[in-house]
Amino acid sequence: MDNSQAGNITLSYLKISDYKELKAAMIDSYRSMAETYWRENQIETLLDKFPDGQVVIRVNSQLAVCALSTAVNEVILEGEHTC
Repeated sequence: MDNSQAGNITLSYLKISDYKELKAAMIDSYRSMAETYWRENQIETLLDKFPDGQVVIRVNSQLAVCALSTAVNEVILEGEHTC
């Protein structure tokens, strides 16, 4: 899709009401891993702990991209966390 076809693009924070659409996108994107999508309770936990780290991009009101992230305490991990 080139920019002239993109239509209305919005960036917002993920809401639990987005879950059904997010689940469908995860299943569609990872067809070879049928049951590996994030469960609703896991998404709720992410939203409770770090709501500003869960973002979605919509194209013409349809979910196109989602970024899920976590916040970690570097002191607790004592430098053992790697990306």
